[in-house]
Formats: sequence, C-alpha cells, structure tokens
Amino acid sequence: AAQIGQSPSIAYKREIAALSPETKLSGTLTLTDQTEIQLTNDTLLSSSVGITTNVMRDSYLLPGGVPAAELQATLMKGAGIPQSGLSGAEIALDFAVRQENGRWGEIPLGVFSVYGIGDDTATGTPVTAYDDMKKLDGVPIISAGFAQGRAYSPHQIIKTIAQTAGLDYSGGEVPGSELGLGYSGS
Repeated sequence: AAQIGQSPSIAYKREIAALSPETKLSGTLTLTDQTEIQLTNDTLLSSSVGITTNVMRDSYLLPGGVPAAELQATLMKGAGIPQSGLSGAEIALDFAVRQENGRWGEIPLGVFSVYGIGDDTATGTPVTAYDDMKKLDGVPIISAGFAQGRAYSPHQIIKTIAQTAGLDYSGGEVPGSELGLGYSGS
C-alpha cells in the first residue's frame, strides 16, 4: 500500500488506466462566414461541455413550445476564434472512445446552432447552442401554406412545418388518421 506523499506505482497507474477508457470530444465549428475551425482540446474546454436533451423548463409541454437539445460549452481563450462569426455559427460535436484495437469509435452528439454568447471568462468564451428543433419555435402554422378545410396526414403536417422552418424531415409515416385544419384567417 502506498503511503501519504509516496508516488503511485507504475502497476497501480496501469490498473487505473485499464478501468478508465480513453475518451475525447471533437468536432467542427462553422462560423457564419463558413470558416471551419476544428474543435479539439486546444479550442474546446471539454470539462465545460454539457448537453441537456429536454430544455422545457416545466413538467408539461407548452402549446407551440419546442423541446430541443441545448449545448453549453466554453471555447478556449487564445484559440483564435473570432467573436464576429460566432452568433449563429454551427457546432457539430462527436464523442469518441478508444477501442481495444486502438481505433476511435465516434458517436455523433449532434449539430447545434449558437444562440447565446456569454462574457469572456479566464478560460474562454461560454456559448449556448441548440439543435435545429429551435428553428421550429415561432413558425406560424398559417405560413406553412396549409389549405383551409383540407385534410392532412400527421406526416404531411410535420414535413410541411419542417420545410417552412428550413429543415429536412426524413422520418417515416406517423401513425394516426388525417387531421383537418379548420383555422380561420384572412
């Protein structure tokens, strides 16, 4: 047994390393001018990264509210990331684990759009970003071009609203009957 002030043995370090897989975060930050910056340990403070997958603040869904994944992260100070193209920038993030064969197994965590930029701290610039579901907030159903009195399948409704928001919906048919949209408007 090691005593206080004594360095851990090499065998002990190997045992601890064997229990802890090597992991990394990586990705791409695409600024609004389309400049791409690789996200690595030099540009992203990995201990600051957190993803919340349900950002509804209450225990119920609000009509018109859109649950979305929220990314909180800090871009490293001195990484040369310009503030000017950060608002609206796109962050594509991956989590990777080194496998027994030495290769990295990557898991995509998502693509997020930067909506908030915090004040600079000693470590860097905190950002808040949301997945593309945020784009559905505030899409008025009338702007989707639905014909009054016509019946639409849930799949048609979802696909049309997504297109109106500039998104691609590649999901399958949603079970359910056709729904009539009988709104009144001028």
